[in-house]
Amino acid sequence: MKNLRLFTHEPLKKFIYSIFFFIVLEALVATLIYVNINNQKETFLETRTELAQNEYKIAYWKLKEESLLIFQEKINTQTVINLLKNVYDASALEQNSSRNELYDHLLPGYQRLKKLLGLRQLHFVLPDNHSFLRMHRPNKYGDDLSKIRLTHAYVNKHKKSIDSFEEGRVNYGYRFVYPLFDNDDNYLCSVEVSFSADAIQSALTNNSDTRTLFLVKKELSKDKVWDIEKSNYITAPISEQFFVDKDTLPLNGSIIKYISDKNKQTFQKYLKESQAYSTHIDAETENYIFSFLPVTNTLNNYTGAYMVVVSKSHYFNMIKLQHVITQSIALLLVLLLFYMHDRRQKYLEVLRMSRMKYKEVAKKLKTSNENLERINKRKSEFLSSMSHELRTPLNGIIGSADLLSEQLFGKLNDKQLSYAKQIVKSADHLLSLINDILNMAKIDAGKMELNLTQFTLTGWIDGVTGIMQTELEEKGINVFTQIDSSNEHIIADYRKCNQIMLNLLSNALKYSPRGKTITVRISDENHNGIRVEVQDQGIGISKEDSKLIFSEFYQVNRERDESLGGMGIGLALTRRLVELHRGTIGVKDTEEGGALFWFTLPIHHLEEYTDTEGRADDDAVTSKCQKDNKLLLVDDNDLNISIMLDMLSSCDFNISVARNGKMAVDMAQAFKPDIILMDIQMPVMDGFEACRLIKKLPGFDKIPMIAVTASVTEVSKVEQTEAGYADHLSKPFKRNELIEILSKYL
Repeated sequence: MKNLRLFTHEPLKKFIYSIFFFIVLEALVATLIYVNINNQKETFLETRTELAQNEYKIAYWKLKEESLLIFQEKINTQTVINLLKNVYDASALEQNSSRNELYDHLLPGYQRLKKLLGLRQLHFVLPDNHSFLRMHRPNKYGDDLSKIRLTHAYVNKHKKSIDSFEEGRVNYGYRFVYPLFDNDDNYLCSVEVSFSADAIQSALTNNSDTRTLFLVKKELSKDKVWDIEKSNYITAPISEQFFVDKDTLPLNGSIIKYISDKNKQTFQKYLKESQAYSTHIDAETENYIFSFLPVTNTLNNYTGAYMVVVSKSHYFNMIKLQHVITQSIALLLVLLLFYMHDRRQKYLEVLRMSRMKYKEVAKKLKTSNENLERINKRKSEFLSSMSHELRTPLNGIIGSADLLSEQLFGKLNDKQLSYAKQIVKSADHLLSLINDILNMAKIDAGKMELNLTQFTLTGWIDGVTGIMQTELEEKGINVFTQIDSSNEHIIADYRKCNQIMLNLLSNALKYSPRGKTITVRISDENHNGIRVEVQDQGIGISKEDSKLIFSEFYQVNRERDESLGGMGIGLALTRRLVELHRGTIGVKDTEEGGALFWFTLPIHHLEEYTDTEGRADDDAVTSKCQKDNKLLLVDDNDLNISIMLDMLSSCDFNISVARNGKMAVDMAQAFKPDIILMDIQMPVMDGFEACRLIKKLPGFDKIPMIAVTASVTEVSKVEQTEAGYADHLSKPFKRNELIEILSKYL
């Protein structure tokens, strides 16, 4: 009763259950380790089999090449052909004479090849399958080999060569049999160039740890031959059906006692299927890998022999050691788990409290992430909305000022023209700030990609300085360009490189006194790219400020910088654009005074590139629009309509105006325009839906439609393309930009 009571005690029950659980766990781990090790052994043996097969094939093909070389250089000669030319129909006396001459002619070379290459036989067989000459037994000839030498029978019948392992009355060997023809392509006989297994065994025995055996079926040799040769051969330990040369047994036959019945059964299994395989034999101090390779007669698919590659291997000793170590580690782990299980209860409460805290922290983190995502989304929405709302009125400002500057509707006095140009300049500056902020947000979000093209360094710098020519002339600033690079061209994003240079030159211009010089230098950067330097003669920069100057909204002297039109965005964007190219950027003070900004661009590679330097001039662009084309203009903003009509007044267009998407669909059918300019955000029906409906109209699938919109994000551009727009024109735009995009499609 006490024992029963003791067994029913709850802690004791848990302890016994735990002991049982860990015993089962240890058994399971041991089983898994055993299975894993067996799998490793099988994989290793399969690999050794493949390796042995490949080495055997290489040795065989070398032997075949040697036999072909012997045939071509020793047999297929004019002397041999002349001796055999008429021998088939000759008398016995004439045949004997030819045979003796042939033997004497070939004997020196035959003996030399026997020593060098292990050549066994040179055997000539007439077309009727009767032996004519055996170089190893010249006195034996005239016997019928039709049913004995299948290789000769095959060559005499088909007149083409064959190679195979083949048994004979006395000997077995690797026979390479070739047809011999005279100069008139008359068939003379078959010629056998054969080697013993020793030739391949020598090729396979490439180091001291590798030996070979050649197992041959006893049934291949007559009993009398076996009786004569039994002093040199013994029954193979692996199977009584085979015999093997005594001298080739590894370690003088000491391994024989380790060949188990299981090894013999495995051999019999693979013997039935004529399959190659490898097995492992543990000989106490050494481990051996036996790779059994079936040697088959090509003509009758009879496996009469096995080439056995025997090599020492330390792999299985390593496996044993691995097994012992793994088992020991597994046992230690099980004991450790048992110990930890005993202490588990003490930590349960701590774990429960930790989980509660973790859930609380995870909840706060999730809420924080959701808030961040919401803020980021609102930021993107705000930037997009701000861009759209600012671009729409800017389009009116820039368009109107641009038309005034071009004086299309009358001459302006100098004061008026100056004010008009100042409006354009100020609006362009505001647009540049909007674009910089959007570009910085786009780069930070990882949505900006490079459009790599090839352009010349000279053309690039000249183009940038040309854009800034007016501002440079106003301050009397000269730009000196020095190009010492071995690269005439560079592959990069042309527009973004322009923006980098414009930002750095604008910065240098801003802080340079009148009449000074800005120097632009381009040199090679460690043969992996180029280095561009922009040096001014301005006020310079301190070391402290140089560390922060590429940060967002950083200004060295806020009052001064704001008076010069800076907001601390340009250099921050420049840094991002350089890093987008995987380049670097920096700044330092110079001894001559002023600041030197530098950046590097790595060398990119393109299989195909486009040259961006070709630009059509304004006259060529304008001339393309001087046609009587129909244009449908769709916009809900009266100011935008008025400005675009004025911009197009110099072109001979037939223009109709629609004020929403639905009107555009109706007017398109009646007006049948050659091109359509359409705003996206409109009442009644937006530009997306209107575009899709117009494209479905008969004959409108190829009419170019251009989206005129203040939405410039990549998402909006993709949506426009998917809706069917051929191109887009971003607001605000100038007259020449409008004319250029129209000329592209008309």
